[in-house]
Amino acid sequence: MKKQAVYLASTLSALQLEILKSVALGQTTRQIANQSIYSYDSMKTFRKELYQIIMCHSEQEAMIFAMEADIITYQDWIQIMSARYGSIIVP
Repeated sequence: MKKQAVYLASTLSALQLEILKSVALGQTTRQIANQSIYSYDSMKTFRKELYQIIMCHSEQEAMIFAMEADIITYQDWIQIMSARYGSIIVP
């Protein structure tokens, strides 16, 4: 699975990689659009196309894909989840 994620990630454009990283780090479509030159509707379309390319259906699946493809680290994820939900217990 990791090899497939790394390969698929290598086929993504710079914009797609940035969207994937932003999604994996917990940003909403609106937040991503506000930080870019693209409209909210365009960003929704880009995100939908990205999900089709990486074969995922949810933010959680995109986050797992991003970790498998080494786009974000486990530590990045821990920091985001801690900020979002407060202190979390790491196994």
